[in-house]
Amino acid sequence: GNRTFVSGCVRQVVHWDVERAAKLLKADLEWRAKTRPWALRPSHMPSACRQQAWQVLMGPTRSRALLKWKQHPRHASGQHTLQPEAVNSSRPTTWLRRKMSLATRLKRRELHPPYHCPPLMQWRYTRHGLPITVLEVRHWYPERYKGGKREEALHVAYHMEHYIRRMPFRRGRRVERCCIIISLKGFRASTVPHVVHCVNILRKHYPGRLGIACLIDVPNYFYPFWRVISPYLDEEIMSKVHFLPSSVKGTEAAIEWCNKQKLPPFRDASLLV
Repeated sequence: GNRTFVSGCVRQVVHWDVERAAKLLKADLEWRAKTRPWALRPSHMPSACRQQAWQVLMGPTRSRALLKWKQHPRHASGQHTLQPEAVNSSRPTTWLRRKMSLATRLKRRELHPPYHCPPLMQWRYTRHGLPITVLEVRHWYPERYKGGKREEALHVAYHMEHYIRRMPFRRGRRVERCCIIISLKGFRASTVPHVVHCVNILRKHYPGRLGIACLIDVPNYFYPFWRVISPYLDEEIMSKVHFLPSSVKGTEAAIEWCNKQKLPPFRDASLLV
C-alpha cells in the first residue's frame, strides 16, 4: 500500500542510493509508528480543521439508487420533500451572532474534511482520477493552531491519508497522485515558514504523491516570496507547480484547466493520461 509506494519513491528521489534510502525509510517508519497517520481523525487537530482553509471538494452523488428515488411518483410530486425547519428559540438571534467573538464562531464550526463522505455526496476528481483539495490561503492561519507545529504536521498527514483513501482505480490500477488548487488571494508573508514546514513533511513521508499543483489568484507581491520558497522544492515538485493564467478564475475554471492537461496519475511519470 502506501509503504510500498513510499519505499519506491524514496529510492527514486535519492537516485537509487541504497544507504541513503535505508536511512530515510527507517526515519519514516519510526515517524509512522509514533504518529500513526492512518488513525488520524479531525478531532486530533480541531483548531486546524475548524479553519476550513483546506477544502476537500465534494458534489452530489449520481448513484442509480438516488436517481430512482427522485423519479418515484411520490418524490417527484413533492409529497416527501423536506419542509423548512421550525425556528429554534435556543439559537442565537442575528444581533447576538454578530457580537460573538471570532473564537466562539470557530468553535461552532464543523470539522473539515470529514473522515467519511456525507450521505448523498461524493468526492470530486479530475478526469485523470486525481482527488482534489482546495487551499484558501486567506483563511489559513497556522500560527493560531493550539497544538503548534505538531498539529500542523498532523493536519498535513491527515490530508495526505485522506487523499490516499479517496484514490480510485483507473485502467486497472489505483491512482497514486493527487491534485491541489491553491488560491493565493490574501497571501501573507507570515505563512512562508509554515509552507516550508509542510513541504518538508511531504518530502520526507509522502514523496511522489503530487500530481499537479495549480496556483490561482496570484497577487503581484507573491513572486518575491516564491523565490524564497522555490529552493526548498525539488525538480519533481517544481515540474508539477503551475501558475495558471489570470483568465482562469475560481475553482471550477481551474479544474477545467486541469482536465485539459495530460498528467501522470501513477508512479510511472512517463504514463500520461
